[in-house]
Amino acid sequence: MRKLLFALQLIAVLMAASLAKPTPTYLEGIEIQVHNYIDDLVRKALEYIRSLLQKHDPFPVPDMPQQTVIGDNVNLIATFNNLLVSNASDFTVDNIENNILGMWAKFGVTVPSMHLEGGYTVMGKAEGKVVTGNGNFKLNIVQLKTNGYVKVGIQDWWLQMTELDIDYTIQDLSFTASGLVIEGMSAEEIDALFSKSFLQYFQNNEKFVSQQVSTYVQGIANGIMRGKNLKQLLQWLKDIINGNVI
Repeated sequence: MRKLLFALQLIAVLMAASLAKPTPTYLEGIEIQVHNYIDDLVRKALEYIRSLLQKHDPFPVPDMPQQTVIGDNVNLIATFNNLLVSNASDFTVDNIENNILGMWAKFGVTVPSMHLEGGYTVMGKAEGKVVTGNGNFKLNIVQLKTNGYVKVGIQDWWLQMTELDIDYTIQDLSFTASGLVIEGMSAEEIDALFSKSFLQYFQNNEKFVSQQVSTYVQGIANGIMRGKNLKQLLQWLKDIINGNVI
């Protein structure tokens, strides 16, 4: 997860730096041609993320804090550990958009199918029945779409990210687990119930999850950018892409 969050930070910093980077202007008669390098920089950042995900597939995710999962007739408290994410590198770039004068940029990517697995402990109620479980789970997420919006400006004499919004949508997911018990329900019925409940959880809490990720990434990215002039920042980005930093 540290690698993935770093990759998000990289996109954010790349966009911020490229938005502030002067673009060459050529005069041909009365025609002014301005070449914009931002799209290329963002695509390089996304390809760098792809290489990270391929190199570290599956990659570990830090243990999540205790989660409360609430859905139709479901109220659970769950903890997850030893998490691994795989199949995340097979993403497509949906769109890249930028506005130099407004100093903002947008991007969108889709991951067709991403796999998450690890250990879990759960307790609570579902369908009015007591739920207990302790074992391993597998979660397959289908059509994860992520969009980002970055706006930059000058704060305290330094180029800083003044706004970062990240959002996501999930089309579907499937969940299976060992050691999960609900009285009177078969393993297949339990998996179907939890697949529905987790999908609702991710969909209903999208704004909260996205805000937490955006705040974290913006803080780290601004820390990287602060104290560097534009030349130093661009050199740092060049070193990252060339593999000289990590």
